[in-house]
Amino acid sequence: MAENWYPIVGGGCTKCLACTIACPIGNLTMQNGQINLTDSKLCPQGCEACKTMCLYKVISMYDGTTESILAAFTGSCKCGCGGTH
Repeated sequence: MAENWYPIVGGGCTKCLACTIACPIGNLTMQNGQINLTDSKLCPQGCEACKTMCLYKVISMYDGTTESILAAFTGSCKCGCGGTH
């Protein structure tokens, strides 16, 4: 479990449910027409199963840094990684 490691599902989500199926701990669910994270503290550090499974590449991983927030909401990162985390 990690305090600062969880997925952020972006606005381009099609609700295909691939991420909910891929999550090894069942932490992503569909509720009221939206993909929801049940508990951010339950995501295993480094797990990217949901991000990997997303066909539309709209899931970014928050790791506690400003860069990860920028990558999630703008698709770009200022750390030089090319928006890969």
